[in-house]
Amino acid sequence: MDRVRRLSKAFAFWHAPFLLLVAFLPFPTAVIGASIGNPMAQTLFAGTMAAMVCCEATVKEISVAAGLAVASPATIRHQADASWAVGLWFVLSGGLAWVLPYAYVMWFLAPVAAAYGGPLLGRVRARRAGPGA
Repeated sequence: MDRVRRLSKAFAFWHAPFLLLVAFLPFPTAVIGASIGNPMAQTLFAGTMAAMVCCEATVKEISVAAGLAVASPATIRHQADASWAVGLWFVLSGGLAWVLPYAYVMWFLAPVAAAYGGPLLGRVRARRAGPGA
């Protein structure tokens, strides 16, 4: 999703924390670089990434709900589902960092989480919406 017709207050509201998290990302990256085995460092990075992709997913959801996006709503929903899946993946890795010293290896599988978790979340969303939606 790279183009919108116009902005809404909700879109701008969720875009601001997304940009702040993007600007903050070099700090957790530097902390990870200094001590990758530290569970607090892994949790800081995973939490930042999870918050960032969840803000991205929320912006995508808002763009579809408010009719702001130029692209197909189905395509954007699919992308939002993939973003939600990656966000959940990072939350899971942040929790596992406290019991598994190499939980950061899960980050390399984030594209797999998007590829398989996104369609799974899409099916769950369709099932919850009901047959008439």
